[in-house]
Amino acid sequence: GYWKPGYDRHLMDRIAKDLVSSMPVAVLNVDYRVKGGYPGPFLDAAAALDVVADERVGQYGLNSEQVVVVGHSAGGTLAYWAAMRGLLPSDAPGAMAPRVVPRGAVSLGGVLDLTLAADDLAQVGASAVRDLMHGQASDSSRIAQDYRAASPINMLPPAMQTELRSEVVRTRSLTPLDCIFTAIHGEDDQLVAVEQSARFVVAATVAGIEVELVRVGGEGHMECLDPRSASWGLAKAAISGALFSRNEYLGTAQARLRGNGGDRDEGRDAPAGGTMRVGVSTIST
Repeated sequence: GYWKPGYDRHLMDRIAKDLVSSMPVAVLNVDYRVKGGYPGPFLDAAAALDVVADERVGQYGLNSEQVVVVGHSAGGTLAYWAAMRGLLPSDAPGAMAPRVVPRGAVSLGGVLDLTLAADDLAQVGASAVRDLMHGQASDSSRIAQDYRAASPINMLPPAMQTELRSEVVRTRSLTPLDCIFTAIHGEDDQLVAVEQSARFVVAATVAGIEVELVRVGGEGHMECLDPRSASWGLAKAAISGALFSRNEYLGTAQARLRGNGGDRDEGRDAPAGGTMRVGVSTIST
């Protein structure tokens, strides 16, 4: 709901119940504060993830080393941010050492480039991102710093050391994250531009991050919340692959795509230092 009042976690109820009924997992469906803007929603996402490692939660048998974060739309921003917050500068909100490092992160029509979304009002809900971040990155150095600490695409480690990036390289790790990132986006999405996912996947691939982009034809922004949708079926494949069969994840996703009549570009090798091949999949429904 654009980080604003009007929607809450119940939007995810049907797919949360579907997960519980279809695989051996526990699902925590959480809310975040929708007033006050940055950094409130992000700190709430961090707290929700870290609570899995709490002793009081441990009594229920949850394994804090087997966690996947999933977010839709504005929640996609928070899911990817939570998965990458170990890369944050020490003075950024939420930068304290994460207690839980996800094995997978799934974005469903997520807003993954906040700067672009704020600059181009056609990308995401008019002024939604500007309202969240209290302006545009160009407004002040402080706001620009906040964008770098909140926007998933800006949190990615640089791909290689160059003269232009040498200062950044000294302060941020080049080691690819031990997390599978999957971006699922409906081709007909009129609320969050598909470019939001595509740009992140390109940047993440260059940075050596394990990532998969799936563009789903015939579906828009909200279909993924229907357990019967192609988007949600692919999301479940990503969740299952990250939790139970990491080495077979890409093959599983490819098989699902073929089963839905889709075509797949096998991708290419990641740059030196990377760990995988990027795959861009397109399916039609």
